[in-house]
Amino acid sequence: MSTRKKTRVTKKKKARVTKKKKKARVTKKKKVRVTKKPPAAKPRQLKVLAAAFSGDGKVLATASGKRVLLWDVASKKAKAIGVVKTQVDASRLALDVDGKRVAAAVAGFSEVRIRSTSSGVLLHEVRARGAVTCFSFAPDGRFVLGEVERIGEDGLRARSFVTVVDLATGAELFRQAVLDLPIREIAFSKDGFLLSLGFGGGVVVIFDLEKRRELFRFPMLDPARDMGEIGTRIAASFAFSKDGRRAAVQWGNVVEIWPIDGGERIANIDLKERAWSVALSHDGTRVVVGAPAAGVWSLTGKKLKSLDVGHDVIATPDAGRVLAGTKMDAKGGPALLDTD
Repeated sequence: MSTRKKTRVTKKKKARVTKKKKKARVTKKKKVRVTKKPPAAKPRQLKVLAAAFSGDGKVLATASGKRVLLWDVASKKAKAIGVVKTQVDASRLALDVDGKRVAAAVAGFSEVRIRSTSSGVLLHEVRARGAVTCFSFAPDGRFVLGEVERIGEDGLRARSFVTVVDLATGAELFRQAVLDLPIREIAFSKDGFLLSLGFGGGVVVIFDLEKRRELFRFPMLDPARDMGEIGTRIAASFAFSKDGRRAAVQWGNVVEIWPIDGGERIANIDLKERAWSVALSHDGTRVVVGAPAAGVWSLTGKKLKSLDVGHDVIATPDAGRVLAGTKMDAKGGPALLDTD
């Protein structure tokens, strides 16, 4: 073969190789251009340390870190309406009747701070003499604390006190010892004159705020005789119907419904699983419990609905809606479930 022919063949081969390389470059460039965008970051999840509904059920407060987030829950979807900064990671919250004031504290501490939900301004700083375990706004604006003090030489017994504060003046109106059991829940009668107190031993006390004394308690458990029964109820929780005539007492996997006038037990519901909290519908005919049982029961013991709720059930006053899970979308807000 002549030198010319070899040169032509070589040039042709080089041309082909060059075309292939150019094609490869173009293909690579095109591939880079059509590469998919990385998936959008998932919405930030906030852990809910504590939560509470206002007395009218229209506002929800949720504590996450040193902030209390406020939500308008009058409609189906929660809408952010404000943020209140706190000095502590609150584990206890309470809202007043119309959601204009929020009380926040750490369980076991002695201070409760009450702030305006619209401005975040500190309105009151309530200092208890014992460890605060629960608190609530009375319908007339007074503030009631449940306190515990260790008593006895060994300090193993816990004496509970009810402390009532006049928020208009900041003065303590009275402080009354009640039982030697830890106080866990506070609820008011519709007129605000009677206070229902739930204790860790499964005992509910009806307390007269005007006379400043206990009216009666149920069920009647004698610590000397019924210590085994009290022991099984140590993690009990409580809820009350709207008219204040019925109370739900929950411990272990059992919920009992009692009339608060000291009459016979109305219902005994076996949940089949353990629960840690309870809510009662306004008419006192449906029971809502928290995890792990998590659901809605009729007074006949029939499970009406399963619910995806967190450890404790946080319910509207009528128990018609509950807060779902223990986390929430920082942007979308808390998820609420209907119990009907």
